[in-house]
Amino acid sequence: RPRSRAFATGSVAELCEEIGPPSSAAASWRLRMASRGSAEPAAPDLEGWLHKMKHKPMPLMGGWNRRWFRINQSKRQLEYFQSEADFQQHREPSGFIELYDISAAKDFDGVSFTVETRKRTFFLRADSPAEALAWLDPLRVRKITWTDGVTR
Repeated sequence: RPRSRAFATGSVAELCEEIGPPSSAAASWRLRMASRGSAEPAAPDLEGWLHKMKHKPMPLMGGWNRRWFRINQSKRQLEYFQSEADFQQHREPSGFIELYDISAAKDFDGVSFTVETRKRTFFLRADSPAEALAWLDPLRVRKITWTDGVTR
C-alpha cells in the first residue's frame, strides 16, 4: 500500500518529521490540510485504520473491529467506516462521535487509547505508538477549535 506524506503544523508535524512515515504495510494514516479558504492554517484532517472495541463484545468472538476512521472538519465528527472503500465511495459512516461531545482522549498503553463522551467510552487501538499519538494530539489539543461556539 503506498504511503502518503503528512503535512501539518504544530506537534503532529514535528512528530511525523522526527519519526518518519509508518514502516509497516498495515500501518496507514494520513494528515492533510483542510482548505477553508482563509490564510489561517486549519487543523488537519486525519484519516486511517484503527481498531475499535465492539460496543458489546461477545464471548469467544473477539472484541476488536478494524475500521477506517476520519476526522470530518466540516461536520465536526470523528467518523468510522467499515472500510476505506466505503469512505472513498462516499457511503454513510458506520458511526460517528461528535467532537464537541468528547470530554477526554486518554492514552491507555502506548498504542491503545480511550475517547470519552457523555454517554460512552470508546476503546481504540492503533498499529503503533506513533499512530496513536497522531490521533491523540488532534483529539486533545485541537478540541477547543472544534467546540468553539458550541454550547453543551
